[in-house]
Amino acid sequence: MAHFAKINENGLVTDVVVVNDSEAPTEQAGVDFLNTVYKTNDVWKQTSYNTRSGIYYTPSWDRDAPRVVDEDQSKAFRANFAGIGGHYDQEKDIFVGSQPYDSWSSYNDVGEWICPIPTPTSIEHNGEQLITTYDDANQRFVGALGTKVINDISDFNLYWDSSTETWNDIVS
Repeated sequence: MAHFAKINENGLVTDVVVVNDSEAPTEQAGVDFLNTVYKTNDVWKQTSYNTRSGIYYTPSWDRDAPRVVDEDQSKAFRANFAGIGGHYDQEKDIFVGSQPYDSWSSYNDVGEWICPIPTPTSIEHNGEQLITTYDDANQRFVGALGTKVINDISDFNLYWDSSTETWNDIVS
């Protein structure tokens, strides 16, 4: 099966559809097929379902199985599988997911958003596993013990200090 992303005039991915390989032996054949079916002249780009961050993974029906890097990396194209709400960067010829935070304003050549601060080197505190996330309002990573119930950002009680590479208590 071949996957195609519909791209609007601003590069926004507005739809992703599956086309039988017999209708899309080439990308152009798939585009022509879709424009015939939908009776339009939309911009469609083929996208690789098994490509993430520029790496093609061996297809698997088992969603719980670990991803395995495929030996044939020629199948990796356009950096990522397109998602509705993401966008197509025509200059780099890649798909990029939705911007995760307002402060993350750029992405690399394989469509990974770049955090404006160093990411934590540890997700443990005092030997216990943490739940972590990025706090965009304060531009820092925050954490909470894995047993804590998290409803919103205020439930995190630790912040990552990248200069000391330690988790510290958030003082209210």
